[in-house]
Amino acid sequence: MLLDDRPAAGPPVARAGAVATGLRTLDLLRRLSWVPDRAVRPGLPECRPDIQFDLDRDIPPPAVVDGVRVRFAPVHTVFATAVLTRTPTRRDQRVLADVLDAVERAYPLFTHVAYGLPYFRRLPAGLVALYMPRLLTDSNRFVLEETGPSGHDDVLFTLRGDDPAHLAGVLRWLGRTDLPAGLRLTSTRAMFSQPGLPRRIALHHGLPYAHRLDPRSPTWTGGVEEPAG
Repeated sequence: MLLDDRPAAGPPVARAGAVATGLRTLDLLRRLSWVPDRAVRPGLPECRPDIQFDLDRDIPPPAVVDGVRVRFAPVHTVFATAVLTRTPTRRDQRVLADVLDAVERAYPLFTHVAYGLPYFRRLPAGLVALYMPRLLTDSNRFVLEETGPSGHDDVLFTLRGDDPAHLAGVLRWLGRTDLPAGLRLTSTRAMFSQPGLPRRIALHHGLPYAHRLDPRSPTWTGGVEEPAG
């Protein structure tokens, strides 16, 4: 389930609002969800996987629920978009990488960083054209294209973990004004997947259809899928 808190980018008040709304959402989730007791705690692996979203070895094996093998990923996910006020230097890159590594060592959570076209426009065009992959069906088009009117952010941070308090702490850090290269948040979005949590949120807000939600459903649709393999 996705909770959307996306104030527009702009003056400092709007930027502060981007963090505040995300923190309010995480506070609600902290009160209505629980932190699972996992046999394996997420954290910075000694040897990183080839794909940053490959979390298999850091998530416990599937459990059997009603005869179906179910593997639950980290309960909470926060998406935070950001813009740069200047082109980052090598030092900026090192500082951000060091901080994100320190976050993963301090907390049982995962951090992912993705970059949008505005970021790549800050780099030499020839360098981007040389190294950015192109479509197999049309070599004149890059694989990375603008999503639409809302695609104006340089960076997307994806934070994943079981404890919303840890995510809130990282979000507060990202909301500071002295981040490398003048990084400033433009929006935050929170997503979760935990059995019964959609129903508890619906009851908390007094939604008229709350009692129709399956008390064990991890999402609005209520479906769970057997892991591949």
